Amino acid sequence: KNAIYASMGNEQANHQFLMQRLFGVWKEYRAEQAVQRFYEEKIAQLMTQFEDDAAELMHAQGLKIYSLKMALAEMKAQSERKLLFQYCLQKWDDCKYQRQLQDEL
Repeated sequence: KNAIYASMGNEQANHQFLMQRLFGVWKEYRAEQAVQRFYEEKIAQLMTQFEDDAAELMHAQGLKIYSLKMALAEMKAQSERKLLFQYCLQKWDDCKYQRQLQDEL
């Protein structure tokens, strides 16, 4: 009888040890799941922040490009006005020179 009780005690001790080990593994698994969820949430936050920053940067670049295009258009218009003014002055000088020639004749 003592051998039977001893073997039953060993089985119970083995069973208890395995249950404790299983519970320990389960706790580790749950802790790892919590860490994984934390990192997944953090990655999602960073991705959202990255997308927001990228959209803001693209908007700022768009505004810069627009203002550069407007400045370029203004410079082009100024150049055209200067060229037209120079052309008009040249024509005025030509007409003035022709009038002087006519007056001398």
